[in-house]
Amino acid sequence: MTPVRVARLEPNPELTLSSVTRKGLETLERLLTPGRTYCFVGSSGVGKSTLINLLTDQARQETGGVSGTGEGRHTTVRRELIRLAGGALVIDNPGMREFGVIGVEDGLDASYGEITALAQRCRYRDCTHTDEHGCAILQAVEVGAIGRAQLDGYLKLREESVFHQRSHAERRKKDRDRGKYLKSAKKQLRR
Repeated sequence: MTPVRVARLEPNPELTLSSVTRKGLETLERLLTPGRTYCFVGSSGVGKSTLINLLTDQARQETGGVSGTGEGRHTTVRRELIRLAGGALVIDNPGMREFGVIGVEDGLDASYGEITALAQRCRYRDCTHTDEHGCAILQAVEVGAIGRAQLDGYLKLREESVFHQRSHAERRKKDRDRGKYLKSAKKQLRR
């Protein structure tokens, strides 16, 4: 099952969907308002077109099989607007290699004010809030004052912010290195 973040669909902003068991599909269908347009975005091969096929009850969108490593395959090559039986519209998009969050620093303080305030009390100024002794945030998690999921969300957004502040050249080098590593790892798995 793949957790899918559904933006602005209240009261359930996150659903777990399965293309195999159809779990969560009825809930998603109820949340899609007639006359509104929704955009399906995500990495290549995550199942956007498969989800649309399930919502339309037909093999409308071309899909690819799952690779030997369990990853989906890039199939969609153009955007398409599709009207569902219930009247909602969905846009199927080709997979995106990368999404970025720009200007996240401003929103971190607003969204995670409790965490950023506690960070001022950490023992080290460059605390990563992951394993340092004297981290005020980790201590708050231990006593239950802050939830682990809340801290994980904060750390993930902060990491994305740092990543997108890097220069284009740094990102390309990191991507090349990661590609070489993955290629090597896949070769080792085939042996």
